[in-house]
Amino acid sequence: MRKTQVFLTEEQFAALRRAAKASGRKRSEIMRRGVSLAVEEIEGAPEPDWKTATLAAAGIWKGRDNLDEDRATLRARYAERFDSLFPDAK
Repeated sequence: MRKTQVFLTEEQFAALRRAAKASGRKRSEIMRRGVSLAVEEIEGAPEPDWKTATLAAAGIWKGRDNLDEDRATLRARYAERFDSLFPDAK
């Protein structure tokens, strides 16, 4: 980490102090998070890690007992849409 000095208005400093007290975090931690958010807003969010995203999605269908019904419904919708787009395909 690098040390830097930042000038804040009285209002900003008071808000930072309140946020630190309310959250139990250090002011420096809150400021670092704020810098990260500002940079992300300007540069865009980093590309998501596919492995982390995959692991986060694992198990979302666990315990579902209506998958056959959902599959049939989706296939019927796809067939309807296909037929509406390509009426002469049959």
